[in-house]
Amino acid sequence: MDESLEHYISLHIDDNSSNLLTELKSIFAKISKKSRFVLLIDDIGNTSPRILETFTELFPILQANNIKIIVTQNNDSEKLFSQLENEIELSINAFSEEEVIQLINSSYQDGFHKDELKKLVLSYADRNPKNIADFIFNMIVSGVIDYTYKGVKFNLDPDLLDKMIKSQDFIYEKMYKDLLQNELIVLEIISLFKGEISVEIISKILGTSKKEINSIITSLRSKNVIKSAARNLDPLLTNDGFKKYIYQNIKDKKALHFKTAQGIKQNSVEINSLVFAEQFELADRYDLAKEVIDEAIENPLVNVFSKSLKELLERKLSYKLTVDDEIETLKKLISVFVDIGEFLLAESHLKKLEKMKLDQNSAIQKNKLLGITLINLGELSKGLKILKTIANKIEKERNNILFEMASAHLELNEFKETGELCNEIISAEKNDHELLGRVYNLMGLSALYNNSELNEVMEYFNSASQEYNKINNLLRIASIEVNIGNISFLMGNFSEAEKHWNKALQINQSIGNVSQEAQILLNYGVFNYERAKYEKAVELYQQAGAIFKGLGNKKDLGLVLTNLGETYLAICEYQFSYDSLIESQKIFKKIKNEIELTESLMLLAKLFWVIGNRTQLHDIIQKINKLNINNDENISVQFSFIKRISGSISKLDKNNYSELTKVIEESKSINQKRIAFDIQFIIMNLLLDNGIIDGVQEVLEEEDLLEFCKNNSHFDAKRLMIMFKLSTLKDKKNDNLEKPIVYLKRALKAIESQSITEDTISILYNLAMHYKDRGNISKTDEYADLYFAILEYVIDNIKSRKLKNSYLENPKIKNYLFSYKNLKY
Repeated sequence: MDESLEHYISLHIDDNSSNLLTELKSIFAKISKKSRFVLLIDDIGNTSPRILETFTELFPILQANNIKIIVTQNNDSEKLFSQLENEIELSINAFSEEEVIQLINSSYQDGFHKDELKKLVLSYADRNPKNIADFIFNMIVSGVIDYTYKGVKFNLDPDLLDKMIKSQDFIYEKMYKDLLQNELIVLEIISLFKGEISVEIISKILGTSKKEINSIITSLRSKNVIKSAARNLDPLLTNDGFKKYIYQNIKDKKALHFKTAQGIKQNSVEINSLVFAEQFELADRYDLAKEVIDEAIENPLVNVFSKSLKELLERKLSYKLTVDDEIETLKKLISVFVDIGEFLLAESHLKKLEKMKLDQNSAIQKNKLLGITLINLGELSKGLKILKTIANKIEKERNNILFEMASAHLELNEFKETGELCNEIISAEKNDHELLGRVYNLMGLSALYNNSELNEVMEYFNSASQEYNKINNLLRIASIEVNIGNISFLMGNFSEAEKHWNKALQINQSIGNVSQEAQILLNYGVFNYERAKYEKAVELYQQAGAIFKGLGNKKDLGLVLTNLGETYLAICEYQFSYDSLIESQKIFKKIKNEIELTESLMLLAKLFWVIGNRTQLHDIIQKINKLNINNDENISVQFSFIKRISGSISKLDKNNYSELTKVIEESKSINQKRIAFDIQFIIMNLLLDNGIIDGVQEVLEEEDLLEFCKNNSHFDAKRLMIMFKLSTLKDKKNDNLEKPIVYLKRALKAIESQSITEDTISILYNLAMHYKDRGNISKTDEYADLYFAILEYVIDNIKSRKLKNSYLENPKIKNYLFSYKNLKY
């Protein structure tokens, strides 16, 4: 770590800060970007709930920056961090005979009776590595192995061996009797706790110096009762069974639990509140346990860690409470569930609350939580109805309730009601800048969905940005910068879009908001794809995908894979395209997202159409037919197009022609211009291949298309190639066209510094044929060698035999290969 990073950490770390988690995320974001390391956490199951919650927030940041995390826990422990996707789970399996022999040979010196030890271990021991060590330890304790001044002796008395193997208590009894009184006192304190406790806590409970406790711990380590300091700084018994044995032998457990709890309380020991409360619980003093939990709940720092607060409230509900206390605790717990988005759990606990007799204030609070919960569970109208009844009954929270209602109206596409409620909040609210920012943002979204002018949408988003900047809320600022960038993009102001996206990206990277960072990278990838910067798009998609995978965000990972498939298709990386699309479809099938599954299938259909595999194309069409896609206009138009071009159209009749021209008109309604123009280009090529030129030039010269091509060199080249084809038709009736070579050269210039595409091959092939017809051998060879080298590269990169064979059987590809032979030989 460099000095600047250490200085940053010293300025931003404060254990008592109400923004501790945010500060930690910011620190870890910086560390993981600047440093390469492996994070190793041993026996994580013994970690406190608050630290586990912190890790839950920090691990995705580390994974997003390719930091490896190694976590160990007992096999019988509850699995932690189940939301992390890119994990490898390893279990330590039993050793083979060879591995046991190797372990003993490498662990003991030559003078030791290794052969005797090998026989005993192989005959009687469980071959789990940890259990082998325990077995050897038990043989030493029981006297089977005896270390004497003359050397190591083995007592192979069958009765002794049998007693050792059959009775673990025999071993524990010998270990117990070998303990000094002060050692036993320390071990009894340790046995009272399920997890680890520190030397400092033990010393305060016993009222003994840390130095004396450390001395006792050292002695216990030498007896192999406590694990070595190299593995655990806190004292942890080597054998859980012995820990239970010690606990069972405590004469008055309740008294010792109470004494321990009182020691924690009187000495202000810093310990997890749930662990502290448990000591009073085990002493049957639930009244005092409740006091511990109540004090923890009131601690402002606990509110930073919602999951810790949830656990405290759930523990409190397990006690016998007064009706009023139970109602208040339930209300707080439901509020936590709402805050962390656990709406099903909120609904479940609300049902409990509804069965209780509530005063007027509690009934209003319950209805507020119920309304918000129902809205978030999709029961919008029902939730709205409830919130309307209480909006004027909670003066302090009225504006927040109105905002929830406005959001629900927007979900229902009730734009007028959304606007009215937002304006009401703006008129009444003067101090809550975060709420005002959210209101302006909502108004911007409402205007966007209601097809208002983009300038109006931008005004709302700019107002939101101003409110967030007043309180320097970086999370909200980053979010609104994304929205402003998106609108700038839609307005065609690409440099402004990039500026705002970059600002959002930098903020999110600085505060460790990896989820939104990934969304921006995904958007940025789309932006570069739309502008034919395909390699950059692939790079950005891969970065976004790595983060989504770390977060366990399946839907967005699926979107990334679909986008990668689309981009690889554009640059002739057909194997990568196929693999990405298949992976995305697996995800969307698993999460039952038919819309995104259809999008991926249609790209796969396009891949098979480009490759030339008509059989697979028809199979995909049948799959799409079975999905529900009627409610999405974009998908319906694209699917209609795929079905119409799925046949091999060698000759168009009047019916084919009218259908294709109809698709051109339908495509103009698609809000994704790139897809619309791609459809139009494919159809125009089909028309020209059949000698139909009517209306083609008019479509090519439409203002929207020309504007799009200014920022997409690949599509500009596509347009110029259609102009080239149009200019070569013998029966052309338009004198405004240039000579064919003019369009070819312009197309070549448009793509010469861009990624390889099928159009690259087509342009070079047509240039070779053009110069061949004019007898220019050197130019013919130059362009022929170029297109053939690219074609070979494309073919070599297709690893699937089926895909490669389909591509080689494609009439267009066969023509390229055949023509090259004729041109060269």
